[in-house]
Amino acid sequence: MVDNLPVTARRMRAQRGFSRDETGTAFRLLGSTDRTEEAVSLYREHYRNGAMYDAVVYPGIPQALDALTAAGCRLIIATAKPHFFALPILEHFDLVRHFMAIHGPELDGTNDSKADLISCIVKQHLVSADAAIMIGDREHDVNAATRNNIRTVGVTWGYGSTDELIAAGAAALCSAPQDLAQAALDLLGSLAKFTGEMSPPVQLSHR
Repeated sequence: MVDNLPVTARRMRAQRGFSRDETGTAFRLLGSTDRTEEAVSLYREHYRNGAMYDAVVYPGIPQALDALTAAGCRLIIATAKPHFFALPILEHFDLVRHFMAIHGPELDGTNDSKADLISCIVKQHLVSADAAIMIGDREHDVNAATRNNIRTVGVTWGYGSTDELIAAGAAALCSAPQDLAQAALDLLGSLAKFTGEMSPPVQLSHR
């Protein structure tokens, strides 16, 4: 079981051609024929009761966030994790202070698509797509950003592979958290040469 079981189940439905409402069918693929909602409810209760804090912050990430903020970037979370969980996790690890906004899907599946989520962020925060970047570790991050005309720095220390990120079309790669701020600023700088805009916003994907 992964920490975003409800999100994973919805993605499995979509990949196999099931509608959002065909929950029972999707869970039969996981070996279950009933009690789907009960299983999700129990999992979420377990997650809220402390399991969501069973994580570690990659060394160098707080410093990277400090550097990006000092450079004038606006940092916005675009996570596949429901924001109901994302906010307390960021508060627990003292990371929330770095971000001007935190966005994730609703528990009912609204904005479950990362592309839709980024689109909402762009509209709500008046983000200029040609002066923003996405930072992510999976092809889903790259593809969602591309659908919104945003380029991506792919980080190779997460769940995805270098090959996956390259194949998805990441504009730049970063192999260590200590190098993240410079990689992001370098990509933003290359965009600024074409747009003339300074201190552009940064979209940061957080799992």
